[in-house]
Amino acid sequence: CSATISPGCIPRDCVTGIKTYSACLAEQGWERMRGALWYREKFPAVRAPEGKKLYLLVCGFDDTLTAWVNGHEVGKGSNGNFGPGIYELPELPSDRKEHTLTIRVTNKAISELGTGGIIRPVCIIAREPLPAAEKK
Repeated sequence: CSATISPGCIPRDCVTGIKTYSACLAEQGWERMRGALWYREKFPAVRAPEGKKLYLLVCGFDDTLTAWVNGHEVGKGSNGNFGPGIYELPELPSDRKEHTLTIRVTNKAISELGTGGIIRPVCIIAREPLPAAEKK
């Protein structure tokens, strides 16, 4: 797919089921894939307990990442080598039953392992607010 893609507007001919951390790109026939991988998932409305904040925790990705919730950018990261990223979520609208998480991982580097994209679990966690120096 060579279409120009923006969050919330992914052409149907570009959509395919792709595994994340259970199989690398090469194992799925994408060994030479370079470019953007897009992921979209819906999740139920959640609220952080008193004194805590919600964070998007991406436990591992390969190369650079941008994440949106309901079309609003919540984080960017570049870790180089399968590292994690944690991004503070804004207060989510309470009038919605579910929210949409969209993640784009751009995979540009050569990899003899055939990796790229999301390679470890992604979750939403509630915890005490992170100091600014710990946010990635």
